[in-house]
Amino acid sequence: ARSVPVGVSVWNRLFSLSCTFTGVCAFLYHLSTGKIRNFFRRLDYTAVALSAVSLTCARTTEATRPLFAAALSAVIAPFQPLLVAGAHMMSTEVAFLRRALSDPKLRETHFRHTCSGLLGFAAFYGDDWFPQVPYLHAAWHVLSAHATSLTGCLVQSQVA
Repeated sequence: ARSVPVGVSVWNRLFSLSCTFTGVCAFLYHLSTGKIRNFFRRLDYTAVALSAVSLTCARTTEATRPLFAAALSAVIAPFQPLLVAGAHMMSTEVAFLRRALSDPKLRETHFRHTCSGLLGFAAFYGDDWFPQVPYLHAAWHVLSAHATSLTGCLVQSQVA
């Protein structure tokens, strides 16, 4: 059975797979204990960064797709996942903002996506800085899931 409709670009499929991979990494992180937990936390960070890279490729057209930057980012991601994720998420938000400014029908979706994404990003990093704050990590999951759920229509409008 196909989980991605026929006619969807390879980049959109890659983004879909990267979201699934991120979910699996988060699952492994939450199941782990001891020394291996640190490895899975790092893998979780790297998976988030790689998802951001794949979103950059999914949201761009063939003529503007930054393949060299995406490949370089994928190589750097295991070593600097927070930098890679932040840079790609920021460039994606700017691209979505440009599209939302020219298409009023996208403004509410873009606003909700940006707010949940920024709050989720803050919760993601805040979880490391303030581990004593209860439910901060859970908030990251809820907010990022909401932001990701809104990404599809923003990507479709971007390359349409």
